[in-house]
Amino acid sequence: MNFIALKMLTGDRAKYLGLIFTIAFCTFLLENQTPIFAGILKRTGDQSEAAVSINLVALYKALGGGW
Repeated sequence: MNFIALKMLTGDRAKYLGLIFTIAFCTFLLENQTPIFAGILKRTGDQSEAAVSINLVALYKALGGGW
């Protein structure tokens, strides 16, 4: 049964090479997505403290407090 499956896979050379190229290209893209995402996160920096402090100031002013 495996022999028949292998013959069906390699029977058409163009489809076989297209399949190999597609798998290789998808593997390349998947391996490179993590470093790209990490680089984007590194460039943007840590924004969590600024967002929290702005929200706290807005809340304080909305409740009637003043600086």
